[in-house]
Amino acid sequence: MRVLLFTYYYPIIANKTRGVFVSKRLEQYRRLGIEYTSVPIAFKDGMFLRMFKKFFKGMEMIPYCVDECCSPVYGSRTLADVLLEKLGFRSVGSERHVRDFYRAILRSFDLRNYDIIHAHGMPYHAPAGTIAKKLADEVGIPYVVTLHGSDVNVHMADKKLRSMYIETLENASKCIFVSRALLERAKSYGYSGNNAVVVPNGFDPKVFKPMDKSEIRNQ
Repeated sequence: MRVLLFTYYYPIIANKTRGVFVSKRLEQYRRLGIEYTSVPIAFKDGMFLRMFKKFFKGMEMIPYCVDECCSPVYGSRTLADVLLEKLGFRSVGSERHVRDFYRAILRSFDLRNYDIIHAHGMPYHAPAGTIAKKLADEVGIPYVVTLHGSDVNVHMADKKLRSMYIETLENASKCIFVSRALLERAKSYGYSGNNAVVVPNGFDPKVFKPMDKSEIRNQ
């Protein structure tokens, strides 16, 4: 099986642990011998937005690729986009970003070489699941969406974006939620849950394990 995985949650040069919950999943892909291409959905900031971030010491979101299977695609984001988002006009920018990333991915990859699209996350400005749906409709391959938290708790709560989220989730082959509570929250916004499964984030038992409290205090 060959998987095309894309996400807005990815390591960046300024913070290499960003999106670690996706990076750790890719480690398991490699361990299991699953072929994949990971595609960070990244933005190239316009000139005025770069100046704004520099003045306010904002973090640059430059992807940091951890392996040779990583191949970022870029959309553009301007200071006007950010201001519109802050004023509540998120759907305007979201529709344009979906269109831009859709075109960029089609230019960069031959989707016929993949068996499935796996999208991680649905932040309003780069909703990976919605981009996956648009690509899947184009080439006729299934897509899966993993929801991690704020994509449901914050962004799906926005009534102006909710219909886009529901359409994306309902048409996915499978929607993976990292907790039962997150699934129930999505259902409270109108999602049926018929194609949902709950798969919690994993953990490393060598690091996270029961220990004697007295021993820990002594250390």
